[in-house]
Formats: sequence, structure tokens, C-alpha cells
Amino acid sequence: MIRQKAYLSAVHPRASELGALNDLKQSELDKIIALVLSDGRVSDTFNNLTRLLKTNNQVNLCVDLGDTITPKSISIIKDLSVPSQMQNSFGISMPLGTSPGDFSTITSTLKPSFVAVRVKLSGRQVPNALVRDLQSLLNKTTVKSGMPVSLILDLGYIHGHDTKTDSGNDCANESVVLEAGRLCMNILKELSTHQLIDRFYQIFMLGGSFPQQISFVKDTARVPPPGGLPLGNMAFHFRREYAVWKSIRNKYNAILYGDYSVFNPKMSNNSFGSPAPNIRYTQDDRWVLVRGKSSNKYHPGTGIYKISNQLIKTRIVDNPQFSEGDSKFHLAAQYDYPAAISAKKVPIPTGSGSQWLKWSSSHHLAYVVRQLSNAGVI
Repeated sequence: MIRQKAYLSAVHPRASELGALNDLKQSELDKIIALVLSDGRVSDTFNNLTRLLKTNNQVNLCVDLGDTITPKSISIIKDLSVPSQMQNSFGISMPLGTSPGDFSTITSTLKPSFVAVRVKLSGRQVPNALVRDLQSLLNKTTVKSGMPVSLILDLGYIHGHDTKTDSGNDCANESVVLEAGRLCMNILKELSTHQLIDRFYQIFMLGGSFPQQISFVKDTARVPPPGGLPLGNMAFHFRREYAVWKSIRNKYNAILYGDYSVFNPKMSNNSFGSPAPNIRYTQDDRWVLVRGKSSNKYHPGTGIYKISNQLIKTRIVDNPQFSEGDSKFHLAAQYDYPAAISAKKVPIPTGSGSQWLKWSSSHHLAYVVRQLSNAGVI
């Protein structure tokens, strides 16, 4: 049985995100449920989990089956088998509209130890009708299955008012936080009225506000970092999902926290390119975003040395033992940037876009676990 009080981290089944789970300690993994976003590609997701999840530690996984359950997806699921290393802490997330028959087929085939219902909130749902659907699902499934059922209230992308760049500089404007929080609280109010909150093993608020692209960093940084270094390639972005969760928790103490780590919720499994060197560094209520340049024809990634050193000089990154990602940033920062870009050989591998994201994700996961643990939430 997974622990009841946990942090829900939505991840895509690819190296940068699953690799970050590989780097965590068991004490950290115990407090995390990784919601693996299949984008409807369930078979590929299971294959990637087997291929990329290399840790010897136990990881709590919940595979999301997508927005709809179709006859085709049921056919695919019937041919799947859960890898042995996943069986003791493996769950399935289904959409609210899943029929009792499909629920039974999925659970009897995959034999998860827990299930979750993921509700994507848009503001268009009628809370009372949505809660009736949840009550019907609970009545038709949990009694038969005997499995704990968790509820995921997914706000998706919590964007700011500046939709062109979404630079995160509207953190002082509370209307975004209040609006998103109200969506969740309307549902929770109805659940409480119908005495359904305690029937769920867990209730998570899931959301993400990381921008869809970070090319704006060079133009929109306004808040000076510690140390007063130039701002040209550094910006700060407000973690709106964390603020939304805190506003909800003030009234509904049972609500647990979930996020999309250092990725935008709209990013699909195919949304991946060859970015310039960048670091997405999580702090209390914000991310520090730093971008380098890909200017060296021999080793374009050597810009990671400079931006790692920049974060250490500003004391934003200060403890190499905090996470595997922090260790990598400290290692990269040890090398002289001008010497590195002028040489045909570099002292250490510079990494790639996937690895830089893994390092940032590793720090984020470790940071949020500590943040929520220190607050007595998990």
C-alpha cells in the first residue's frame, strides 16, 4: 500500500523525467507518486518504463491511461503485463467517464494496487453534476474492487495574464491564483456536502505554470538576483500551482499537492527539441530560469558551464549534496568557460537537452519533497 500523504509528480515516460526518479533516494521516493502521462500511448509507456526506469529502489507509479477509454485502448490493455519491479506499488489513473465494465476489465488485467480518477477542470463543469458522477463511480467500483481510490483535480496549465510570454512577473496579481483555487474549492465543497471526501484515499490538486517556452528569459527578467550580476540571461517565474494549492489548503486541509515539475502541462511526449543550455532551478515559490548560448561548433553544450557557474556565484545553487542535479551543476561550474569553448575537447561531457532537464527535474523533486515534509504535509 502506498502512503496516504504523498506528493504527486506528473511525468512523461522519457529519459529526462524518469531518469530524475532514478537519481532519488528511497526516503524521497517513498513520499512521491509519479503520475506517468501516457498521452493515450499505453503500450509505449509501459515499454519506456521498463527500459528507462533503472533504479533498484521502489518507485510509486500511477500510469494515466489518457482522456478517454476506447475499445482500442481496452484491446491494447488486455495484452499488457506489468513488469515485476512495478507490481508492489503500481496504480492506474482513469478518466471520470470510465464505465464500470471498462474499470473492471482494466483492474482485473493490470491488477493495480490502487486506482485514481483524474478530472481535468476547465471551469465549464457544473460542480454538482461532476460530484454526482464521482459518487456513481465510487458506488459502482470501490465496493466491488476493494481498492483505494484517489481523486486528482487537474487544473492543467495555470497561465498568467501575459499570454504572449507568460513571463511569470504577474506574481503580485492574486486573481490568477484565486480563480484557479476557486475551481478546486467548488468541487471540494460539493464533495463535502455529499460526504464524499473521506471516501477517497487521497485527493490531489494537480497543476503547472511552467512556461511553454523560455526564449523570453533574455528580455523579461526584472528582479535582480542575489549578488547583482547582469540579468540578461536570467529570469524568475512564479510557481502559481504552489500558491493555488496553499490557498485551497487553508480551507481544505486534506488536499494534497501535485505538479508538472519543471515542464509545461501542455507539453506532450513528442514535445522535445534541441534547446540551448538551460537550467530550471526550483526555489520556494518560484523558478530561477537561466539560458546559455550554443556557440561552439565542437561542443555546443559548453554553455552549461557558464550558467552553472553563474548560479553558484549568485548563491542560488549552493549545496552539491542536495540532489543529483545540484551535484551536476557544481561539477559543470568548476570548468573555465572561455577555455572550454576555445578547445576542441572539453574536460567533462557537457550533457544534452535531455540531461539538463533531468538535472533540473532531479533538484525539483528533491526540493518539493523537502518543502512539503518540512510543512508537515507528507
